[in-house]
Amino acid sequence: MRTVDQPRRGTGVEATIDSVFQMGSIAKVYTATLIMRLAESGRLDLDARTCS
Repeated sequence: MRTVDQPRRGTGVEATIDSVFQMGSIAKVYTATLIMRLAESGRLDLDARTCS
């Protein structure tokens, strides 16, 4: 598998299948998507109280 980007631009190091990249804020998108899918399937109530 050939990659077309570099893990750290300007270093000249090519990305490989084992390269590690920073996630940054992308985890927020995955979390929000998971929450909305759970809500749509009825397994999570977005209007439920979080404390009593």
